[in-house]
Amino acid sequence: MDAMIESERSITSVVHDVVGNIGRIVRAEVRLAQIELVEAARAAAIAAKLLGVGLIVGQLALGILLLAVIRGLETVVAPWLAALLVALGAAAVAAVFLIGGMKKMQSVRMHPSKSLESLTEITR
Repeated sequence: MDAMIESERSITSVVHDVVGNIGRIVRAEVRLAQIELVEAARAAAIAAKLLGVGLIVGQLALGILLLAVIRGLETVVAPWLAALLVALGAAAVAAVFLIGGMKKMQSVRMHPSKSLESLTEITR
């Protein structure tokens, strides 16, 4: 009889320890996920800064290039006409990119359908 009581206590103790360990594991996983997200956010911030600087420098380079094209055309046509031609060319290129971007944007779905399906299956 004594052996049975001791085994019941040890089983209860083991179950209690298992439940406690699962709780610690879950908390550790949550802390790890938080640390990973913070590190990813820092890396993304650095990448965004680099992209921003690159875009600014690229925009300046494009402006200088367009000015050089205007100056080159001034040798053939009046300065105002050279500027107008370059502006119209730049507007045409911009329009092509804008129209293409708008068409692509219309096909983008902004809700996580796969995740919602997965959650629906899990909850069934």
